[in-house]
Amino acid sequence: LLALLIGGLGIANTMLVVVARRRAEVALLKALGLKGRQVTAVFVAESALLGLAGSLVGLPLGLAISQGLWSLAVQFVATPSTRHVYPLPLMTGVVVGVAVTVVFGLVPTLAAAHVRPARILQPSDGGLPGVGRGRSLLVVLGLTAVVGLLMGLLLESPAAGLVGATGALVVLALLLGLLWVVVWIVERLPAWGWVSLHLAQRSIGRHRARAASTLLALIAGVLSISLVAILGQSVVDTATDLITRTVGADLLIPAPADEATRAAILAALAETPGIVSYTEAASFPVDLVAIDGDPAAYE
Repeated sequence: LLALLIGGLGIANTMLVVVARRRAEVALLKALGLKGRQVTAVFVAESALLGLAGSLVGLPLGLAISQGLWSLAVQFVATPSTRHVYPLPLMTGVVVGVAVTVVFGLVPTLAAAHVRPARILQPSDGGLPGVGRGRSLLVVLGLTAVVGLLMGLLLESPAAGLVGATGALVVLALLLGLLWVVVWIVERLPAWGWVSLHLAQRSIGRHRARAASTLLALIAGVLSISLVAILGQSVVDTATDLITRTVGADLLIPAPADEATRAAILAALAETPGIVSYTEAASFPVDLVAIDGDPAAYE
């Protein structure tokens, strides 16, 4: 959720800047006869191409990180391990990357469809035209459903994905409203005669929704960094505890379970100076009859 949120907000802001800087180009295209939906399709296609390019660049980076983590993990495993690369997660990553780029870039591209052709005659005109509250609400609900399906693809449960996306939308809406109030309060704080501060407050007040969304993105970014730091430290602490307390060994000796080998090892441990203590971990024979509940897979 945090990755989708941070990436999606970044994509939305980027596409908003792209569309705003190309208002004259959009107006010219519409003056040449393109319909609003065609202009939107152009920017949606650009978003899809950028999402595909970014996903393809991300695949080798993800595989490299996976290789590094695997190389580190096998050092703590007492048995040989083999690394496998499966195509389904890679395909899922590409699909999610393209879909998220298109989904979060859709709202700014809808604004491009409302640029008037007369914009080319008014180069100093204001920003992008509004899309409309009703249409914006429908788009947000549709985007929530799409994000929910993407989450369901990752969680292998569409229902859980839709519930999670809807809950996240409600939480984000509440946070956005709270931050809007914070921006409103900041706008009305006394400037104490400081002209620069007063101008900054006025500028923030003219774009409260944008300031609130920027604060939300900053909060999500800091939260994700904190979670990564906490989880990383937790993994290190857990691994340290596992090695020093649970396993509690500087040397692991895998050996056959026959009594002669066991007696020889115990004798060697008893005669070796510096051995403080040792623990035997017995393995018990089992009969493998099925794999994941499927006897045919074992056969």
